[in-house]
Amino acid sequence: MFNEHNKVISQFTLKEDELLLNYQHSPLKLVFVELPKFTKTLEELTTITDKWLYFLRKAPDLEVVPESMLIIPEIEKAFAIADRVNLSLEEIDDLEKREQFERERIG
Repeated sequence: MFNEHNKVISQFTLKEDELLLNYQHSPLKLVFVELPKFTKTLEELTTITDKWLYFLRKAPDLEVVPESMLIIPEIEKAFAIADRVNLSLEEIDDLEKREQFERERIG
């Protein structure tokens, strides 16, 4: 999208065209994330942003959730949701019944 730089995340704020005044009613920003530019490997992930970008880029291709991603409950939940995307309604129903059974068994 922005070929003039290699940044993965670009942030823009609204300004008045001639006077270059910031939009004063709120800190409104436009944030663009260019996933094709995100090339870090699993071993190179250092921040929570890195891990979310990795999830967004790689989730469709992963068979197993990487162990280092499981320590963040929100990302673990996102992987679980992503797993359900390709299931049929019957498969989702069956999965939910098994999860309910497991919750009742544990207690």
